[in-house]
Amino acid sequence: MSETIIGVRLGFFPAFKGRDSVLLHGTAHQIYSFVPRLYEFLASSLEEWPVHEQALVSRRRPVRLFASRLRMSDDTGFRWRCSPAELPAIQARLLALAMSGSGHCYFALAASRARLIVSVGEYPETWWHKHG
Repeated sequence: MSETIIGVRLGFFPAFKGRDSVLLHGTAHQIYSFVPRLYEFLASSLEEWPVHEQALVSRRRPVRLFASRLRMSDDTGFRWRCSPAELPAIQARLLALAMSGSGHCYFALAASRARLIVSVGEYPETWWHKHG
């Protein structure tokens, strides 16, 4: 699970759309390809999967995002609960988003007031150069 998800962008944006947000953005194909990676994580023995190690993390707005089974760790960063029970609903939302071609969906982050926004086709490279 060490291959970079080419082109998927990740950053932390305070007060973004009214709330602190971790933004994961990519093309429809990139988000569609992300779903099997979550299944690979659950099939592994890992407690957490460092998504930030697989994404292009914003230099101006860096963030650490982990897909996490259940437990919290001492590692700093945000936790996105992706347990076996939750993954089918996550998969359905991500696949619907990828098929839409443009839009976003929100996910809760464990023990945080911030939220995760997964976005497709909304933030072009010019936006990331200016804001991210």
